[in-house]
Amino acid sequence: MVTLFFLLWRAQAGFRVESPDDYKLSGIKVELALFGNPTFYGNYGKIKEFHVCKIEELLEYETIVLLSNTSNCCILAFANEVKSKGGRGIIVVQDSPTIIEKDCKGDDPNIMVVGISKDNYKRYIKNHKTVWITYQYFIYQSTYPYIEIKFTGNITEDIKVIKSLLKLHSKFTIPWKSLRFNIMCNSDSFNSKTDCIQNLKNTSVCLESQESITGLSKILFYRHIFNFYQKIDYSNSTSIFLNFLKSVFTNCYYDIDCLFNITKNYSVSNYVDPNILDRYFIYEQGLSRIVLNTIDLYWPEHLESAFCLSFASPPNGCEFCSPGCSYSILRNSNCSVYCDNLNCGFSNLICQKAKGCYEFMLGDGNCNEMCIDDPDCNQDKEYLRFFLYSVIASCFVIFAL
Repeated sequence: MVTLFFLLWRAQAGFRVESPDDYKLSGIKVELALFGNPTFYGNYGKIKEFHVCKIEELLEYETIVLLSNTSNCCILAFANEVKSKGGRGIIVVQDSPTIIEKDCKGDDPNIMVVGISKDNYKRYIKNHKTVWITYQYFIYQSTYPYIEIKFTGNITEDIKVIKSLLKLHSKFTIPWKSLRFNIMCNSDSFNSKTDCIQNLKNTSVCLESQESITGLSKILFYRHIFNFYQKIDYSNSTSIFLNFLKSVFTNCYYDIDCLFNITKNYSVSNYVDPNILDRYFIYEQGLSRIVLNTIDLYWPEHLESAFCLSFASPPNGCEFCSPGCSYSILRNSNCSVYCDNLNCGFSNLICQKAKGCYEFMLGDGNCNEMCIDDPDCNQDKEYLRFFLYSVIASCFVIFAL
């Protein structure tokens, strides 16, 4: 399988160097992987660098592997190897910000997988013996989450999003008013005759050609879909539209006649406003995805967890990250024994707090000044005291002579 890359980095992904102090900062840009654990609950670890895509020894349980050379490496397979050796996650060093897709076959490792740029690697990590990091992919809470579906016009990818949303809807019943559908279009580097259409605002809406299907054919197909979307308004519109999309994407493959035949079952007119896409297209590039309270979600198997986390008061049926670790306990500022585990991010890392910092920073070989009574700082003070005493003693000896 050829690996596809798309430019992306996310501010909502909180990657921090916690130790050493000299490089402690927030906002290091990370690249996401379309597999592994998205890490909604928080994670931490000590970086251990590998220059080749092979691990021979067992790893300490707090280890996050940094792979500095990805040549001839399947990241998915390497992530599974890291997990089997006891590691907690991997950081992949890349030339530029990119999404990391599955580049070979294999099981999902369900561990943290992110990428960082070579510049950040060289600046904050490369030349330091001990580096601790924390990471979390943040989910915003609201009374009821707002869900936006972003199509790319690639049916093969768009149907995956619809199937995952149908599964979620079957369990929680998503209100129609909470949903919004859009299609991501572009206007650069396309053939205006075969890949584009002019909209009401006299700008081009373009989709990429795919095998024997032109971008224009895809636009016209999705235009009819949005015609259907705009005209239905029933009490069970969510179920109707999601099942309509599943049927169309499964059976029609850009065939408008096929789409018309399916539409007849819903008593919806096939007349299409030629400017209907003005309401639903957005100039953007990327992968098909669900956006939950403005946060991009690329992991269908973790959609339910993100959905439940996006509620201020999660509904019945939401599973806890660990038995006994309720959402109310998880969100308070205290460490609970029920949440003090990797699945719950050690109560979003609250359980790792100690003496003004994270307890894993104490005695790690770096003097972290924010840590109260850090033994590494005491050692530094002893060395300084010894040095000062030595200088004073030397001065006395010199003056005595």
